[in-house]
Amino acid sequence: MTTAFYVREISPDKAGYIEYGGQSGYTLPLVYGEYQLSCNIAAWKGSPYVKVEVFDPTNTVVASTIVKANGCVNGTKSTAIKGSTRVNLLFYSMIKGNYKLRFTPVADAKGNGGNWEEALVGNVGLYFKGNPLAFQNANTVPEGWNILDAGQKVAAGSAVSGPRIFQFSQGGYLPTGLYIRQSDASKTAYAEVGTVNGYGLSLKKGSYNLSYYAIGWAGNPYVKCEVFDENNNCLGSQIIRCNNNVGKSLNTNTYGASYGVVNFYANHTGYYHFRWTPVADAYGNSGTWLEVVFGHIKIQQGSASAKSMVIGINDGTTTAINNAVESGEKQDVWFNLQGQRVAKPSRGIYIHNGKKVICR
Repeated sequence: MTTAFYVREISPDKAGYIEYGGQSGYTLPLVYGEYQLSCNIAAWKGSPYVKVEVFDPTNTVVASTIVKANGCVNGTKSTAIKGSTRVNLLFYSMIKGNYKLRFTPVADAKGNGGNWEEALVGNVGLYFKGNPLAFQNANTVPEGWNILDAGQKVAAGSAVSGPRIFQFSQGGYLPTGLYIRQSDASKTAYAEVGTVNGYGLSLKKGSYNLSYYAIGWAGNPYVKCEVFDENNNCLGSQIIRCNNNVGKSLNTNTYGASYGVVNFYANHTGYYHFRWTPVADAYGNSGTWLEVVFGHIKIQQGSASAKSMVIGINDGTTTAINNAVESGEKQDVWFNLQGQRVAKPSRGIYIHNGKKVICR
């Protein structure tokens, strides 16, 4: 750093920070996608820490970190700043609107306030990394995804075979989608987003709905979708059956794709990751040459709770049912197995919230 913003906290009970995005005429409007906030932090005096935070349009923290300010200049401007701390904070924008960036000097790694905590902040940059959940460029392996094919990691970039983005000429629910496969039942195969360095899917505490469409490349495989926190704890999972396939042809449409949705609860602001795995049946067993195309991924704040998250099986019985779920109809909508809406279910098998339910 050759220039920096001096910021201080002179007392634990008095706020001291610098912030950008909250002033009229100096807003920070963001669209959906992945962002990286970078900066350098040094100590003006002593050994302060600095808390770096990103606030969404609801004024809620969506990503934060606390780092020790290295490279102390001992209160003088006549020296070079060397050994400053580099910060790279990743976050995912789920809400379009104005965001804020805040830098607060604190006394320790827990964020406690202190007396005369003085720091320097500079080289601040905000970088848009695209939306890893949107598949756009055909015949490429998308950045930000960790994809295993028969136990081997697939490199991002152009590809002419194996897992890659497919584009269907006649549109549908999946005008573009990610093709993945399990070619050998004894080897691992999946596609995962949120674990690649530089692409962290940060979520604030709350309930979420992760939805997507999936269709078979050939046959009628199943696909398992899972949500994990940074400690690899599974917060929700679901297996759906691909009732239709495209017959290994891109010259078709994908209107027969099955709809999947996993409701989960993020119990703290942090990083999460999502995984899709081709499986042989509703129990998640492995198989050979299970080929799936999935996409139209959406992550939205929902109404799930820790006690009501979906961990079940959805076989995507009818397109009409899928459309109702996709259109955001109320959670008390029921259908029979013919896809007809039912006002009051009696005895029998029905579809509720995309799942088969037996009413006795």
